[in-house]
Amino acid sequence: MSKVIDKRNNKLSGLSPKDRRIRMILCIIFGVLFLVISLFIIATGYYQIRYGIHSPKWPDVHGKVVSSQVVEGLDSSKRGSMRRYTYLPEIYYSYGVSKIKYMGENLNFIQSGVGEKWATEKVEEYSVNKTIKVFYNQNDPQVSVLEPGGSLKYMLLTISTLIIFSVFFLLLTYACCWDYQRVKNAGI
Repeated sequence: MSKVIDKRNNKLSGLSPKDRRIRMILCIIFGVLFLVISLFIIATGYYQIRYGIHSPKWPDVHGKVVSSQVVEGLDSSKRGSMRRYTYLPEIYYSYGVSKIKYMGENLNFIQSGVGEKWATEKVEEYSVNKTIKVFYNQNDPQVSVLEPGGSLKYMLLTISTLIIFSVFFLLLTYACCWDYQRVKNAGI
């Protein structure tokens, strides 16, 4: 039986017990890290989609735009040697619920557009000191949004991105568990 294990794990059979122990510990650390990342992505996406779906039914109050600007950031994707920039509207607003003042920054839960033109249009639409309608979660009034709901296109994009990243990190977790078992069995 041990010869079969040695043939299947021939690269691992030469590892010292100390090296096997270190590799098993690394498998555990990375496996837990990847699992935590995938659970975080799933939870974040779940609440983003849940709020996006339920926010049109939330009560609304009047608020005021405190700050409104287009922010520029480096896009994570590259095309050749050119770097691409992404533009997002950054809008802060104040509102009150039951005589308690809140600050919000959610334009939407499910993004409704992309690009510099879209971001500029949103900043112009929500100019500083403008009175606006703020939708808030009656169970947690500090959760608010200016544009409730979301388009089906961007909802599907959010769900597919969530699934892709979650599956990727869950596969990495599985690979760590598989390697852990391989190393553990090689020490028999």
